[in-house]
Amino acid sequence: MVYFGLQLNTETADKFFIFCLVLLLVHLCGCSIGLLLGSAFPNIRVALNAGPVRTKQLAAIPLMLFGGFFSNQNSIPVAWQWVSYCSVPPKQPFRYAFQALAINEFTDLHLDCMDDENPCNPLKQFDFGEGLWTSVYVLIGMTVGVRMLSLVFLKLLVRKLGS
Repeated sequence: MVYFGLQLNTETADKFFIFCLVLLLVHLCGCSIGLLLGSAFPNIRVALNAGPVRTKQLAAIPLMLFGGFFSNQNSIPVAWQWVSYCSVPPKQPFRYAFQALAINEFTDLHLDCMDDENPCNPLKQFDFGEGLWTSVYVLIGMTVGVRMLSLVFLKLLVRKLGS
């Protein structure tokens, strides 16, 4: 409903399904991060007071700023470009989700302002380093990797509580 309400690109049906796929992957990645935090600590008091939750909240702000939405990847000073690549769990996958959604939306889309004298192609302005499917594969890899790490932590926690 949101896709059509915002009047996103409806040139082909695959745009809608890729949009849904990316949102599903971001959701699964977020759930995986929750599983990781839940399995890494023995109880909720330790989880809330240990610091990773607060650290995660503080780390999310720079990752959102350098994830590509608020600033172009090329406009970030070279000394700070590494921050945008750190958008991996246990952080949020801002960079790759935004990249995939923007490429999906603006590829093959003709905007009224696009002419020979005034090109306004958003993909050229953002100048993404990775493609659509690379971003999707990174999101899949993040989800699978964090879930596997959650399983390791859960097995360690069960072994610790069982003894």
